[in-house]
Amino acid sequence: MKITVNSNNAVNKTRRLINGLDFRKPLDEGADLKLKEIQMNFDQQGRLYGGWEKLKDSTKRQRARLGYGPSRPILVRTGRLLKSFRKQVHKGYFVIKSTAGYAKYHQQNGRKGKVIPERKLAGDTDRFNMAFKQIIVNFMNRQIREVGL
Repeated sequence: MKITVNSNNAVNKTRRLINGLDFRKPLDEGADLKLKEIQMNFDQQGRLYGGWEKLKDSTKRQRARLGYGPSRPILVRTGRLLKSFRKQVHKGYFVIKSTAGYAKYHQQNGRKGKVIPERKLAGDTDRFNMAFKQIIVNFMNRQIREVGL
């Protein structure tokens, strides 16, 4: 008995699939997911990335003098910092960045001449990584179905 399998059809479909892939849509979904995670981190005062150090008494007094009551979360006075996060989606990757120049000082623990506690605004979490992988898997499965593999 002899069985011959012609894989040309599958190979051609696979080539079309690989050559035609545009990951911008799942990357856009991933970027939106990361922005939601950053929002959640602010809502939870940094808990997603290890927690934020409590405000010093002098900072609490300063906030009170400026009219920002104690009910406002750490790192939220006007909301500018949180609103400053933007996504940029490219063909093979996405970038999340803040347009607030002072964001890096909170993310990276201070600036020259000033001691500012590190309060991570964004970072890497297993939760995000698993969800983003699922976005990619779902995208690939749709693409495979569309070419008939």
